[in-house]
Amino acid sequence: MLHSTENLVDKSSSEPLVLIKTDSPYFTIIDHNQAFADISRTNGVDILGKSIVELHKWDSSNEESTLLIYDSLHKVIAEKQTVKLPAIRFDMFTDDLQELQTNWWQTEYQPVLAADGNVEYILCAIKNITQQMQEASE
Repeated sequence: MLHSTENLVDKSSSEPLVLIKTDSPYFTIIDHNQAFADISRTNGVDILGKSIVELHKWDSSNEESTLLIYDSLHKVIAEKQTVKLPAIRFDMFTDDLQELQTNWWQTEYQPVLAADGNVEYILCAIKNITQQMQEASE
């Protein structure tokens, strides 16, 4: 479990990291690294202060994934413990924005506690496991 400190997001990490507030249902982004901007295709876009949900437009085929994310974030807040998600499908537009591309991600949500012991922030570490999932299905 992490405790509130500055610089929770390692800007030099190749692992996508994003720090969000526990202001459900928005889960506002307060910091992220370049690796997160790369995978979320938000380079050059100011996403600080935006909702993690607002950042990506989930289509109806990913509604179950959206609910899993919300449930997991709420579980981190309630239990004050790290939650590791199973692989989830999250479709993203290709670089040219012409089509949705299937991607698989595994996310770990780690609580960041305030001085009073409550969860103040959640640090999300995201790993692209698309290649492993494709190899496993072959």
